[in-house]
Amino acid sequence: MNFILIPRNGSTSIASALGLLHEHRRASDVPGPRVAVVRHPAERARSAYRFARTHHSSRAKRCLGDARTFAQFLERDNELTRPQSWWLDAEVDLLLRFETLPEEF
Repeated sequence: MNFILIPRNGSTSIASALGLLHEHRRASDVPGPRVAVVRHPAERARSAYRFARTHHSSRAKRCLGDARTFAQFLERDNELTRPQSWWLDAEVDLLLRFETLPEEF
């Protein structure tokens, strides 16, 4: 199985725990079979905004840009604000929900 890492879905932590590559790529760029984790869109958006505002990495600063509010942040097009469907642009063989990961595993 090849893991599709969608930003702010816990997928980086899962990939790290499993010893997998930490790279956010679209499903179409990853050979099958594929597995991915999805998250409730509102929770994912809040997590992305919190990350962009508080993390000191260049990635976070780039994604936040000049946005001063949550609404302004959501209007930006970047890896944190793109919908999960953008990342899942090819067939995924196993789709897990972030909110029920313990039961999913």
